[in-house]
Amino acid sequence: MPRERRQLLRLGYAFNEPLDHRAIALQQRARRAVRDETAIVEHEDPVADLECALHVVRHHHAGHMHLVLQVANQLVDHVGPRRVEAGRRLVIENDLRRRVHRNRTGQPEVFDRFANLFNPGTIYRLDLETARGSVFHRPELSFDPDDYELKQVFYKSKDGTRVPMFVAHKKGFEHDGRSPLWMYGYGHGGWVAFPWFQAHLVAWMDLGGVYALPGIRGGGEYGAEWADAGMRRNKQNAIDDYIAAAEWLIENRYTSPDGLVANGGSASGVMPAAAINQRPELFGAAVIDMPFLDMLRYHKFSLGFTSGYGSPEDPEDFKVLRAYSPYHNLKPGICYPPMLISVAERDQSTAPLHGYKFIAALQAAQSCGRPVLMQQIWGAGHYTFGTTREQRNETLANQIVFLVRALGIEVADESTRTAEP
Repeated sequence: MPRERRQLLRLGYAFNEPLDHRAIALQQRARRAVRDETAIVEHEDPVADLECALHVVRHHHAGHMHLVLQVANQLVDHVGPRRVEAGRRLVIENDLRRRVHRNRTGQPEVFDRFANLFNPGTIYRLDLETARGSVFHRPELSFDPDDYELKQVFYKSKDGTRVPMFVAHKKGFEHDGRSPLWMYGYGHGGWVAFPWFQAHLVAWMDLGGVYALPGIRGGGEYGAEWADAGMRRNKQNAIDDYIAAAEWLIENRYTSPDGLVANGGSASGVMPAAAINQRPELFGAAVIDMPFLDMLRYHKFSLGFTSGYGSPEDPEDFKVLRAYSPYHNLKPGICYPPMLISVAERDQSTAPLHGYKFIAALQAAQSCGRPVLMQQIWGAGHYTFGTTREQRNETLANQIVFLVRALGIEVADESTRTAEP
C-alpha cells in the first residue's frame, strides 16, 4: 500500500481537530483514492477535508452510480447517525464506529452498522433515492446504553504534547477520587484508540468503575507523524503519554493511585508493564493481556514487529529497548501493585513465554504480599481470550474478579448480572 494511502487511512479516524499544512498537502493526492475505497469529503475548507474519516461504497441502481461516503467525526453528544445530501453524494456522518455495506440485490439501499462502547451494533438502512435512513436491527441488551456516558478530554504529556482521551462511566458519577478506573492504552502501529463494545467493561462500570482510553503516540490519531513519534526509538514518548494520562485522571479525581488499573494487550502489553516499572506508586493494579515483556529477545519468537519496536540486533535500538524492557527493569525490594497477566497457549504473535518469564521474575522481586499471577488460556491463539464463548467469558470474568479482590471493590447482588449482548 502506498505511503499516502496508509497515511490517509491513519488520518481517516483522526480526532476532529485542526490539522497542519501536511494535511493540506495530502489533500490533492488523497482525491485519487475516490476510485478505491477511501476518499475525502469536498468541503469549502481544505483542512476540513481531512478532519473526517471516509469510506466509499459504490452502488449502481437504475443506471446511476451512488457514492456513499462514510464520515467518522469526533465524539458528539448524541448517539445515532446524521445524514446530509452533498450534491450527488450521500454522506453518512458518524459519531464513533460504523461500517457501510453495499447491497448486492440491486435495490436502492445500503446498510451501515453503528457500534460503540455501550452498543455491540445497530444496523441502519439508507434509502439511496430519498437519502433517508431508518433502524433495520437493534440488538436486545440486558442493560440500557443511556445509563452510561462517554466523553473526550485532553491532557498534556511530559513534553507538553496534547493527547486525546476517552473517559466513560455511569451517569451520576461523582468526582471524589474513590472510583476504580480501568485504563487501556495501545499506542502502536498507527491503530487509533476508539472505544469499541466490550461487555466486561459494561459490567466494570456497573460496579462503579470508570474506563479511560488515551490516544497515546504510536497510534494513528493524528496521522503518520503521530504514530512515528511513539514507536521504535521514540517508544518512551508513548510510555510518558500513558503515565501522564494516569496522572491527569488522578489529579481530576476520577480515581486515586490505589484504584487505578493499568491495562494493555498484544503490541501494547509492554506499555502498562513499563509504566509500572517506572512509576509503581501510580497504579493500584494491572491486568495485561498477551504481551511482549522481554524486549531483547522478542524478535526470536515473533515475526514482523521489529519495524515498530526496533531490532535488538541494532546497537542503537538495543539501548532504547533495554531502557524500558519490562523483564529487564524489574528491581528487587520494590512493592509492585497486584498484577494478572493472561497468556494464550497457542499464541504465535506474542509468545506465552513472555508471561512465564516475567511473572517468575516479578514474584522473585516482589517485596510485599501483593499477588502477581498468570492466567493461562488453554488452546487459545493471539488475543482471542478463549476458543469458545464460555471460555472467553470466563477469562474476562476472572480479570474482573481479580480486580474486585485486589482493589477491595464492594459487589452488590444486583451488580452480578452479565452484560452479554
